[in-house]
Amino acid sequence: MCILFHGKQQYIVEPIEESTRRNLQKINSDFVMPIMNPKLANHTLEINDRDSQVKKTGDSSTLPNLVSIERQSNQLEAQMNHHKHVTLYHSRKHNFDSIDQECRKTVSPELALEMTKADKREVGLIRRFDASYGEFSRLSAEMTASRKSSLGLIEKSIDDWDTRKVRVCIVLSYEFKCSI
Repeated sequence: MCILFHGKQQYIVEPIEESTRRNLQKINSDFVMPIMNPKLANHTLEINDRDSQVKKTGDSSTLPNLVSIERQSNQLEAQMNHHKHVTLYHSRKHNFDSIDQECRKTVSPELALEMTKADKREVGLIRRFDASYGEFSRLSAEMTASRKSSLGLIEKSIDDWDTRKVRVCIVLSYEFKCSI
């Protein structure tokens, strides 16, 4: 049984292990090392700073190296920062600030004129309201005075009546209602 185990080990397991080692070394040397090796970074992709275009150096079968990709991403980040903090700032100062100043010069007087017109309209409305209020107050006072004077006249005429006449009227009106 030991011989069978030793034969299986010698003829099956060892060749498979050897084949696996060779394949892993080939993967490491052909695929991993070209990507990870910083010495090979100069032979793959490079970015031209002036044109911002990608140039290939070497043949088309080579894969880009991680180091060169990292360099390219750092260069791209530096360009974006320069664009964000320098180019956009100067463009804003050159283009938008002049537009802003022009708008302020033209809009401010027009806005002040519109505010003056609005104030005049508001004052006119307040004057019309005050005039209407005064007119209605006068009419209310006149009506109140008229009502009070009418009530005073009625009270005086009631006071001037002879109470006997009122009793006779009340009695007559009572008899008149009962006879109907």
